[in-house]
Amino acid sequence: QKKAEITLVELEETQKRLTLEKQYRDTELKALKAQMNPHFIFNALNSIQEYILLNQKDLASDYLGKFADLIRTYLNHSDAGFITVAEEIESLSLYLELEKLRFEDKLDYTISVSDEINKGVDAIPTMFVQPYVENALKHGLLHKKEDRKLTIDFSLIDTNVMECTITDNGIGR
Repeated sequence: QKKAEITLVELEETQKRLTLEKQYRDTELKALKAQMNPHFIFNALNSIQEYILLNQKDLASDYLGKFADLIRTYLNHSDAGFITVAEEIESLSLYLELEKLRFEDKLDYTISVSDEINKGVDAIPTMFVQPYVENALKHGLLHKKEDRKLTIDFSLIDTNVMECTITDNGIGR
């Protein structure tokens, strides 16, 4: 009877641990979904579909490869609270290359980092900059037809304070 009681207690503890692990995984998934804008994913998949329907296989393949790289990057970063500036620039570049294709190459962007920042060491919160860049594209540059420009500048304004300035020449929403 004592063995049965011990087994029952162990089973209950295991069920509690599994419940907590499931809640943790669900929270991680919600955080990842919040990072990856569903509207962007929908647009990316629609662009790939359009290239396929228009028999533009090279464009479809290029876009799909970049999209897969971006999703993989987001998934890798989703476990980290912080990433290096270099990693952020890499994911922003992938994201902007996809958006540039969607904007029919009518988007010029630059990403610059001041010399005081060590891109491979200095870290920022994961997915901190991308939503602001997406906002600049969606509300500033999407409705402009030509001469779309976006600039992202990382600089140090104090020993422990980094600033990221996002500038666009859009319509100003």
